[in-house]
Amino acid sequence: MRKLLAALIIFSSLTVVSTYAAGDPFAKPPAKIMLNCDAEHRLKCGVKIKNIKELIAFLKSRQSKEASFDNPSKEAFIPESMTIRDYTFKIDLDQLKKKVIVSDVTGILSSNKKIYSLGLGIADYPETRWPWGVTILVSDNGDVSIRHCAGK
Repeated sequence: MRKLLAALIIFSSLTVVSTYAAGDPFAKPPAKIMLNCDAEHRLKCGVKIKNIKELIAFLKSRQSKEASFDNPSKEAFIPESMTIRDYTFKIDLDQLKKKVIVSDVTGILSSNKKIYSLGLGIADYPETRWPWGVTILVSDNGDVSIRHCAGK
């Protein structure tokens, strides 16, 4: 009976773990609210991305004055500018494209082949003099993840 129970627990655990590998574009559940970070926002934008040039064009198409990292929509999720501690700056995606990291997806159950990652923060805009950062992940199938953190 103990062996059967142990096998059932192991099988159940494996089933739960594989749910994210099979059904989640980033192979993990969205991050929750933590100390100085918002919850991770997930959007399905339904576009195919083949390279960094297409990624930047896609991100530019989702940049607007009304956009917010804290309340994104699939039509607009990158603000044209931000103000942090009385310092306003423009978000120039052409300049930030050199920071894009491309990762291969290794999960055999994933429909994505690549994940494009762009992080921006105080290192890019030191004039803000405040620790903050935004991480944007985009899959080659147009799945988007946005996470904004601020403070120490």
